[in-house]
Amino acid sequence: MKLPATRSTPAVLGKAMAAAKCGGEALEAMRPRDRLALSAAALALIVGMEFLVVLPMRDKRIAIESAQLASRHDQDSARTSREAEQQAHADALRSRQAQVTQALAGFGAAGKRDESLRFLLSRTLQGLPVSVLSLRALGVEEMEVAPAPAATDANAVATAAAPASAGAQADSAAPDTAATPSVLYRHRYELRVGGGLPALLSALEALERNTRPLRIERVRLQADTHGALEASVVLMTLGPERTWLSL
Repeated sequence: MKLPATRSTPAVLGKAMAAAKCGGEALEAMRPRDRLALSAAALALIVGMEFLVVLPMRDKRIAIESAQLASRHDQDSARTSREAEQQAHADALRSRQAQVTQALAGFGAAGKRDESLRFLLSRTLQGLPVSVLSLRALGVEEMEVAPAPAATDANAVATAAAPASAGAQADSAAPDTAATPSVLYRHRYELRVGGGLPALLSALEALERNTRPLRIERVRLQADTHGALEASVVLMTLGPERTWLSL
């Protein structure tokens, strides 16, 4: 296969120089007016090429840079707005958390670890070979306690034996307002622990001794499918607080 013949560089350069020489000779042979007209046409061609090619490219570059700058500005504005919204949301959450903590503290249940029932029971059962299986609240029961009687039977007899003047004074005096019954709340919790029988008995003794004001209300022993013992202990406390320790 024969490769196509290529012209050598000196030959091409020689032809180009010859063409340029012919052009120069033709330009020198032209009249001055024609050379001026040709120069004006060449200048107009150069200016036209600038208007047609260079200026649109520059305008396009300026438009791209302006669009990039506007997009960057929009991104900065969006990021600033998003950060402001996140900061406002975080401030609102912190304020809400402070209000809830203050309200819980007013009810006596601030949710602190040292004031939680789980911490109290774990501290009570510490060192005993038992495992805590579960701990759950069984609810709060409201109880109304009738007020104590205003006078005893002995006082009633003494009042009956008093002279008539004292009775008149008692009749003239304003009657006492009826005492309203006080309200108490019973909080009940169920604690399930597992272990051997001696360990469970020790755990029950510790719960009875070290968890006051909690009291053991009911205990139920049972064995699981593997024969391990499990104690279900219902703890109870009675007091005027509707909300007691948190779990």
